[in-house]
Amino acid sequence: PRRYNEAEQRLNAGLRLAPAHPQVQLLWGRLMYERGDDGTSGMALRRAIQLDPTVLKAHLTLARIAVRNAQFDTTVHHLRAEMMLGPHTPVTLSEIGHLLLDISEWQQAAACYRRMLEIDPSISSGWQNLGIAEARWGRLEQAVTAFNHAIDLNPHAAGAWHNLALAHADLGDWRSASETIRQGL
Repeated sequence: PRRYNEAEQRLNAGLRLAPAHPQVQLLWGRLMYERGDDGTSGMALRRAIQLDPTVLKAHLTLARIAVRNAQFDTTVHHLRAEMMLGPHTPVTLSEIGHLLLDISEWQQAAACYRRMLEIDPSISSGWQNLGIAEARWGRLEQAVTAFNHAIDLNPHAAGAWHNLALAHADLGDWRSASETIRQGL
């Protein structure tokens, strides 16, 4: 609350000094999103896009608003627009991937996580999320490979062990599922 008030005061000053600057509108929109004011956030983010169609993270935040309001077609629209921009950091690609998982776009989520891992293959959570997307997409062998990568990078990733066991079970490999559970404990 206090940090939001300070940020809001600074952004209000920025809005007075440079209302037509896309980054000011973007920051205002992201702050209002964090405060739960989707209406003001959406207006500021759309204004940022009007001022500069290439501004990063405006579409991503609009997609978050759409997910929060169960507007999944709008979510897909904004995520596609965000993906066309870039280059994106692994953190941003992870955020996009999570939203795609939230709206059951398994194939697109998998592609997003693959892109993230091309940039930095050492992110254990990226491999785990890729495995989740692959498993839900029905590509269980690829899911097993991704979960194994996650475990290789972080042997303490309980979620990766759990999901690996589930993938083995879904493949009908009960022996490997049982062994994975035992190893993950």
